[in-house]
Amino acid sequence: TVLFVPGISGAATAPRWALLSIILPFCLFFIKLERWTLTHVFGACFLLYAAASLAWATVPLEGFYPLSKYLIYAGLFVLGAQLRSLKPVFYGAFCALMVHLAVVIFYQQGWQQGTPNGGLFINKNMAAEAAVAVAVGLWFYRQYLAALLLTLILYISNTRGAFLALGFVFIFWAWGRSRLLGMISTAFALFAAMLLGLIYQNDPSIVQRYIIWYDTVLSFLPFGHGLGGFYIDFPTVAHHFPTVQLRAEHAHNDFIEIAFELCVGAL
Repeated sequence: TVLFVPGISGAATAPRWALLSIILPFCLFFIKLERWTLTHVFGACFLLYAAASLAWATVPLEGFYPLSKYLIYAGLFVLGAQLRSLKPVFYGAFCALMVHLAVVIFYQQGWQQGTPNGGLFINKNMAAEAAVAVAVGLWFYRQYLAALLLTLILYISNTRGAFLALGFVFIFWAWGRSRLLGMISTAFALFAAMLLGLIYQNDPSIVQRYIIWYDTVLSFLPFGHGLGGFYIDFPTVAHHFPTVQLRAEHAHNDFIEIAFELCVGAL
């Protein structure tokens, strides 16, 4: 989990994929799939459709990289489905994030020049997203102190998306506790969302995303543009996004991007 190597220009997460590509097949060799669930079936259908979509993609070669990632996701799911508890996984991720936090503090104290908030992830947003996922898992297993320690990463990163994700989790938790608490937390969340909308309505980053989503949704095809098609096809279908000035590599929304590439297969 610690294998995010800073200094590898433009490919900070490449060692992670390389490690999983080697170790995951080795681990899968030693497990026996006892039964197929509906999730296994739908997941297999999705992989088959994603692979088939390369046949009508504008540049099929562009789809092999995301397909390899989907295969890794599938392998991780099959492996994870055999575990009796995810507690050791969250513990391991917590230890890795503590290493990341130590690196961030190291930079913030001025002991080393560089990107202070990105740490091992280089991108502070990725660090915050990982911290939220692990903190929620630790909280579920009643490891409250460890979960609270991870909020330091959120505080340092100050990532809007991570706080939003944490807010959604809290709302689900509140509804499970009581209907009144759920209604209060939902009302507060809606108020906070409207307030943030007013504050950031002219934020260039947010406006840019709205334009990308608008052009992407207008360009849906029944069978999709093919896996990896967003990076290739978006500039040819974008009528509002300034593609001459900037190249959108992703839609900044997983659901919209997958729907653009696979459409009916994404269902």
